[in-house]
Amino acid sequence: MLDNLQGPCIFVANHQSHLDTLVVHQVLPESIKSKLYFGAAQDRWFVKGKKKIQLKPWYQSLVLGNFPILRGGGTRALSYANWLLNRGQHVFLFPEGTRATNEALGEFKHGATILARNNGLQIVPIYLSGLRAIRPKGSRSVLRGEVGVEFLQPLQALDFENVAAATAELHNRMNEAHTRHSVKEVSLNQAA
Repeated sequence: MLDNLQGPCIFVANHQSHLDTLVVHQVLPESIKSKLYFGAAQDRWFVKGKKKIQLKPWYQSLVLGNFPILRGGGTRALSYANWLLNRGQHVFLFPEGTRATNEALGEFKHGATILARNNGLQIVPIYLSGLRAIRPKGSRSVLRGEVGVEFLQPLQALDFENVAAATAELHNRMNEAHTRHSVKEVSLNQAA
């Protein structure tokens, strides 16, 4: 599926853990990950002098391939992503906007579909499983466990009437994967 991608595209995934980007980066082919940049909350990862942050903002960008997303929406929230896409780079976003704190798939923000529609690009949805169990939100330790990565059919946002319809379809596809994986995880837990 990834072999057929033409030009830059937007990757999205459900957000379970701070380990999500590391797992995604590990499974992607070099031709994609060498041009892939991850959106990260500006107020969390790009704040100078914030005591919690061990990695400086420049390190986030240059070494980890992160770019700032301004929370709250608006044109400025997507400015770095647009800049990267216009230079032929891939962009990776978490449309839930934050890490999961329960079993449900969160509501999706419209940023990915706005970018896709404005730039005529595809969205490649990726469903991640198992990461919340090994490093949940608020935890500083990592437990052993299995993780899964499922690449879903790319979505062409321009095929939908508007941004809201494209976002709803993206959420539906991800929620179908979420349901499949949740049933599988329950079955595995009951077998153990």
